Amino acid sequence: FAHLLPTSLKPAIEFYDEARLCTAASVQDNLLFGRIASDQAGAESAVHGVIRRVLTERGLDGDVTRIGLQTPVDPRGGDLTLSDIAAVDLVRCLVRRPDVIVVERALEGLPGPSADALVARLRRALVGRGLVIVSPSLSADMDQPPFDALIRFERGTPQVEERRIRRAEPAVA
Repeated sequence: FAHLLPTSLKPAIEFYDEARLCTAASVQDNLLFGRIASDQAGAESAVHGVIRRVLTERGLDGDVTRIGLQTPVDPRGGDLTLSDIAAVDLVRCLVRRPDVIVVERALEGLPGPSADALVARLRRALVGRGLVIVSPSLSADMDQPPFDALIRFERGTPQVEERRIRRAEPAVA
């Protein structure tokens, strides 16, 4: 099924892979690489006993108890705010060191000075790479030094403002 799945549907379905965490599953389901068979008598208590023993042997019982076996692995679940989720997404992108990064929702909910500081840090971290900021407004502090281009949408039509600093051409003798 996984091999025949169309490329367009691959992001919608996450398969168990022993080398990766499955973000669609709980901590327990990730430990088991699947779910406990509910049709077998005593399976749940037997499996929980084995899980507890293995976690204790590995010194992980305290962490897993604190987190909880039923906790989803995906940080989008539970008690994270939209700003927290945007921060997690931004960090996931930055860790991959992309040539171009698009920052869309990371500025939402941040007070002006915090948004300005985040953009300044991103610009310093991404020197020599592409940075696209999607925001309803651009403060003067965010635009220092000026971005190469600014695109505003007016009634659905993009208005492009080229702002590249033109360097003098070398003299030809």
